[in-house]
Amino acid sequence: MTNLSPITAGHRPLRPLSVILITCMLAACGSGNNTTQTFEGTQYTQATMISCEVRTGKQVVKNGRLDVTDYHGRLVTSQQWEDSPRISVNVPGNTIYPLVLTAYPAMNEGDQSQALKLVLPSPSADLQIISPDTTAIARRAQELGGYTPENLTTAAMDSTAPPDDRGGPFGESTRRYGGWH
Repeated sequence: MTNLSPITAGHRPLRPLSVILITCMLAACGSGNNTTQTFEGTQYTQATMISCEVRTGKQVVKNGRLDVTDYHGRLVTSQQWEDSPRISVNVPGNTIYPLVLTAYPAMNEGDQSQALKLVLPSPSADLQIISPDTTAIARRAQELGGYTPENLTTAAMDSTAPPDDRGGPFGESTRRYGGWH
């Protein structure tokens, strides 16, 4: 008696499915119309409040200025904060996202090169963290052509990397034990 259950028959039931998926993916690759889409941002009609922390490495910045600009670079709001690890700003309705939050820590307020940025693609109730990492993502997305969803995703993916040689999960060198694992 032959047992033809999916478990003992190998992965035969999945083979037709994988062939169909590969065929669809290949067909989709060639069906593009080679037109360039432009991204004009997304307008949200409802006012929102954005809460954030500004960090320079591991240290939380407690004094400075936060500028919020829309997708077109127009200033939406600006606010100073003092002796507080968090800042909240109100964003009026009909604002075009993504927003660029630019923090100027008090110690470097006049220095544009020390500004920290975060690109916020849509209104969010979560606490936003502005840091050197988010600044690198914003800079890379701008280099790729602007703050489009695709560029932001690519910039974020480009910014992730395995830990360097200075430590693994338990402080040991990851290279010494055959790579990142």
